[in-house]
Amino acid sequence: MDWIKTPKVGVVLVLLSLIGNCLNAAPPRKAYPRLDKTYSETQLQAYRAYFDKQHDSLGLAYTYANWTKTASNQLEVELERFKNLLRYLPVIKRYSERDYYQFLHFLIQYFYTHQNRYTIDRSVDICDTIINYCRRTNNHQLEFEAYLSKIYLLKKYDTTRALYDTYLLETKRLLRFPFSINPIYYGIKGDWLLQQKRYDEAIACFKKTQDEAAMRYNAKNPEVGVIALGKLYRLKKNYSRARMYFYTARKVVNRTGNLDLLRWLNEEYANLYQDMGKYQRVHSFLSLD
Repeated sequence: MDWIKTPKVGVVLVLLSLIGNCLNAAPPRKAYPRLDKTYSETQLQAYRAYFDKQHDSLGLAYTYANWTKTASNQLEVELERFKNLLRYLPVIKRYSERDYYQFLHFLIQYFYTHQNRYTIDRSVDICDTIINYCRRTNNHQLEFEAYLSKIYLLKKYDTTRALYDTYLLETKRLLRFPFSINPIYYGIKGDWLLQQKRYDEAIACFKKTQDEAAMRYNAKNPEVGVIALGKLYRLKKNYSRARMYFYTARKVVNRTGNLDLLRWLNEEYANLYQDMGKYQRVHSFLSLD
């Protein structure tokens, strides 16, 4: 067996051993879904099945985090996704501090869904926690989005209107940093301009919420900007343009089944026909509520 001791044969045997180990090794695991991407329902179901089979809690955490960004017509389905995200929150906290605060931002939607003052106040507190972290770590994009969420939450209450303006100024300060702008910003700014009766500037803002990139980013409620544009054209007395936007919005609302947006759209239709003097049509839309 002295031939085994020759250098060349020894190298070959080592290589064969390494190849054998590689062949017997477990296949590489799937990469976790990224937080900066949007996945289809089918893709996320496949991720969940795979990570569930692997007993990979971290993979399930990233899967459910991405699931909170997709639309669902059923409130129970939405809430179940957020409950699963809550379940895996401690796992992500141990793995990545940065992603943990991103997960907290996703959870704001969960508390907001309950639509009462306590849960909204809790969401505002979470926003403050995220903002403090972002200032400490210079995470300008997440800080920007936390301010947007805070504005969105507070604008439900007239008593917080002054704070709304203050936080909008904070988002403007952050815009000097290079990052991708969440299109929701243009909707919030457009709403603020509408309140100031600066209609043309508001229209320009809301149109930015309707381009292809923005629609992908805000896939949950793409019709919000369309209804707002219809309202603005009504206020400018461009009734034909207003009706065009409302018609477009109705097709989307009927498809998504969002009752809150359907109510808002019916109110705007009623206001449109009120302004046009078509009072019979006003009654027909108000009676739909």
